[in-house]
Amino acid sequence: MLGFSPSRKVTRLRAEIAATTLPELKPDILNDSGNSIGVITSIASVSGQFFGLGLINNEHPIENGNVYLCFNGSSMPVEVLSIPYSAVIDA
Repeated sequence: MLGFSPSRKVTRLRAEIAATTLPELKPDILNDSGNSIGVITSIASVSGQFFGLGLINNEHPIENGNVYLCFNGSSMPVEVLSIPYSAVIDA
């Protein structure tokens, strides 16, 4: 189950892919070596661009700012963007 953990950080992702390919994406976020370093938690496609949020494990720093998504057995580069704001809600 996905949930808050100090060992993960929320990451915003962007790439240029067709909306029809979204259901075929695997949920893993990969590093340069092809190892899974996180998971996609939500995705959307707007005007041919993929936008998503993911959780990346802190013990796997992003090398050279590159992460990848897996689609049909091949890796696709994804841009990592900063999150412009964050909110903390005490429950």
